[in-house]
Amino acid sequence: MIKMKRSILLLCLACGLEAFAQSEGISYQAVIVSERPVEVPGVDITSAYLAEVEITLRFTITDATGGTTYQETQATRTDAYGMVNVIIGQGTTTAASAMAFDQIDWDGAPRDLVVEIAQSGADFEAFSAQPLLFVPYAYHRNITATGTLTVDGATALHSHLTVDGITDLNSTLFVDGDAYMNNALDVDGPLTVLSASDLHGQVTIDAGTSGTESSYDAYALRVQGTQQGMALKLNGGVTESRNFITFFDGAGSAKGRIEGQTLSELHNSFRFIWDVTMGGFAEAFVVAEGIACSAQLDLGEAGVMVANATVAGAQWVELTYNMETNVGVSFLSGGADYAEWLERLDPDERIDAGDVVGLFGGRISKRTSGAQQVLAISTRPIVVGNLPEEGKEHLYERVGFIGQVLVKVAGPVRVGDLIVASGADDGFAVAIAEKDVPTELLDQVIGVAWEERAGGAGLVNVAVGMGRPGVVRRVAQLEDEMAELREGLARLQALVEGKEVVDDGPSAATGSGTPASGAVHSSAAPKLASMDAERFEEWLALVGPAFEDAMADVRARFTTAGSDYQRFSDVKLLVDSPREALRAMHGGTFMPTFWKAMNAR
Repeated sequence: MIKMKRSILLLCLACGLEAFAQSEGISYQAVIVSERPVEVPGVDITSAYLAEVEITLRFTITDATGGTTYQETQATRTDAYGMVNVIIGQGTTTAASAMAFDQIDWDGAPRDLVVEIAQSGADFEAFSAQPLLFVPYAYHRNITATGTLTVDGATALHSHLTVDGITDLNSTLFVDGDAYMNNALDVDGPLTVLSASDLHGQVTIDAGTSGTESSYDAYALRVQGTQQGMALKLNGGVTESRNFITFFDGAGSAKGRIEGQTLSELHNSFRFIWDVTMGGFAEAFVVAEGIACSAQLDLGEAGVMVANATVAGAQWVELTYNMETNVGVSFLSGGADYAEWLERLDPDERIDAGDVVGLFGGRISKRTSGAQQVLAISTRPIVVGNLPEEGKEHLYERVGFIGQVLVKVAGPVRVGDLIVASGADDGFAVAIAEKDVPTELLDQVIGVAWEERAGGAGLVNVAVGMGRPGVVRRVAQLEDEMAELREGLARLQALVEGKEVVDDGPSAATGSGTPASGAVHSSAAPKLASMDAERFEEWLALVGPAFEDAMADVRARFTTAGSDYQRFSDVKLLVDSPREALRAMHGGTFMPTFWKAMNAR
């Protein structure tokens, strides 16, 4: 047998990923030299190449403790110069191998490569044992860096990269597969990701860009090349305390947000609590009328009142159901108006959402007489401008300027009615048919009703700031009526002077000349309002239980829904002390517009 040296001349030991081959491996090249002299004339040649001989190589990769991580054998043949050229990882795995080559966990720990050679079925003889100085795992498929991974040059990762520690990338990183970042990732150079990426830690983009709002290059985060822009998915339910987007200034102060709303938050919202309370109170008035009619033996009228109470109750249930099924995020639910923060004229005046206010030189008050414009407080605007200085928000209210605003309205409402300030400076409005609005109230018009209400009081959807076509038509009607009056006076004067009256045909005027007043402006005194204190107390003793029962139902509903209704003073009085509320109404100190509307039925 040809005996070989115990050492081999390594022309090249290269480790790396065969990027364009079908499988990965470590390239291994060596020249095999024979120990037996070759007899030639003259002096025998020693250390001659072992040319064109069948041999078997056994490769073993060991860990720092000497344990076998991977082992394989490969049968090959030396060439004419004694060279072998194989790829470790493409041989036959032995029983001693702990895993397949593509399952090796290159975790950064030291690795040694042991090479053994056998010829003609003989036992393997050790040829070399040396550390893998080159880092093959830098190009391998699965890389786990348990410590800091620093990459100074271009790095191409064609599959998974998992980084648990801080990673500094000072040059370009190309990732063709999934990337999982469980800790901070600092990238000083361009980062190009060609596949889906999951980032499990906080991501901060400190781009240092600058430019105007119209400059695409000025934006730190740009989403492009897709049919849809960006999706945000929060854990758990969507609530007002879980913001989809929050906007901060450079000092870290929050300036705005896009938030959601849960059913619980709806139940604690002003509109829900207010509408449920007023719906219950209005229903109680209907029941009270039935009781009063029954006491006077007017059974027919009593039957009508019971039917009206049933209708009112159904409308109440429908109202709250619609609110509960339309819970969403702020931009998409509730508000549909543009509002601005305006300062209160009197810092101590209580102004709530839905209140009617007068505008006086950029400041607001419930007083509407003499105001430059009459508006309403927005309940949930989609956009709010003129944000007050931080710490001064309590001096301001959000006033609806353009869009749909929920306004406190007492009395019946029809779609298309003009919503006019009540004149009682109590935050309420009334609805008047367009043709019936008195001239002196044209400057008190807030907007146009976009929904109906049978009676009582509640928040009505009103279109504001979209032009005043109803007011314009009313002015045109008054002008026609004035023209008709002038024409009549001219005819009368002609008759007095004995001149011939020429009939030019029907007048172009269409108005009646005497605009009718709205129901709430009628001079007729409502029957309850005309009662003296003694008669009122008799009425209250008769119908008081109906109001208490109705408010008990409202209170039970609030308890079930978890609504903190006592935050609102008006609601608290109505729900907890309905008799006291009615006495205050009759005395003119509490919700006088609502009292007048209910008594004008």
